[in-house]
Amino acid sequence: MRSAGTTMEAMPRQSEPVRVPQMFHHEGPAVVPPGADMELPIFVFGLPGPLRDVTVSLHVRHHAMGQLSLGLVSPGPRGVLLSALSGGAASSFGNSCDEPLVFTDHAPVSIADALPPHRGPYRAVGTLAAFRGLPPQVANGCWRLIVSDVGRGGTCALIACVTLTFQV
Repeated sequence: MRSAGTTMEAMPRQSEPVRVPQMFHHEGPAVVPPGADMELPIFVFGLPGPLRDVTVSLHVRHHAMGQLSLGLVSPGPRGVLLSALSGGAASSFGNSCDEPLVFTDHAPVSIADALPPHRGPYRAVGTLAAFRGLPPQVANGCWRLIVSDVGRGGTCALIACVTLTFQV
């Protein structure tokens, strides 16, 4: 391009780096006894930059999901309430590990307003945006899914699978 005696070359536009989501899983199923609390560790490592987005995918079975509360705590520690006695008499969050319930801030419906079947994307009771901006020295470490079963019956909750997905 030429203008008033000056020559300028168009600079090629640098594209944004491709941001691949990084996923971390809780290994194996876990059983939460009635009336008990359980922390499930999810070890996160290798995140190169501050967190931009966090989603939680899970499959949980219980005779009445409305007796469970779920929360996520970062190594920081920051915590977000995912579900507070939501789900009523439904027997699961997610149909399977291949068809999980996904907590994301981008879902149109809150888990508090959801009707069964509970699979696909839902907003958590709290906002996962609370984790945005966590630097890698804080975000890398042991995250914990906290599960509380307020039921007094003989049925345990089964946490079949949990996956944390991070965008950095």
